Amino acid sequence: MRTTRFLAVLATACLIGAPSARADLVPFSTSSGGTITGFAYTKTQTGLNADGVSFDATLVVLGTGLINQTPAGLGIWGGGSNKVSNGQRLFFGMSVSNVSGGTVSFDGFTAVDFNRFGPNDTGVLSTDPFLVTTANNFFTSTTGGNIVDISAESPTSFFAIAGPANPPGDPLNDFRIGGVLASFTGMAAVPEPTAFLFGSLVAGSVGMVALRRRPARG
Repeated sequence: MRTTRFLAVLATACLIGAPSARADLVPFSTSSGGTITGFAYTKTQTGLNADGVSFDATLVVLGTGLINQTPAGLGIWGGGSNKVSNGQRLFFGMSVSNVSGGTVSFDGFTAVDFNRFGPNDTGVLSTDPFLVTTANNFFTSTTGGNIVDISAESPTSFFAIAGPANPPGDPLNDFRIGGVLASFTGMAAVPEPTAFLFGSLVAGSVGMVALRRRPARG
């Protein structure tokens, strides 16, 4: 009987202590808002929630030149178009802060919004900052603006790179990044199973002692 009760208490404690997690998607528009400081752009969203855990998240973008912003998204000054052009690139990363009620992890970027491609322009998403090696390029586009699903790769950081200049007649490869979609997983804090188990065992032991001390009836 004691063994059965002990196993039941242990099973309950394990269930209470078992963590639960769910991924939440958060869009970051780069067509407005945020702060540009020279080669860097940051945008913070506060009061986010992932599975009951609150947190703030900051998108960090670094450019190979001075960054600019229009309603179409982020670009880089110079290069003729003031977009990301002719081998220029933007680096995207994310940081998490002010976590409350558990833990939060940044799982990676799941989508990118390309804007303002020319008809033959080439844009590349890569984990490598250079186009010399293409092994790390996980997306290449030569079409007009589109939203790119990168959930299969879900990189925690990446480079958006404009292809080098095309032959005369189409000299620019250029685009803007209008936003990204980021995935976060929250894991809510749970009671320590050992504390619950100890309290249950103590309560059971007290009950057994009380039974043993009960005087025998004549």
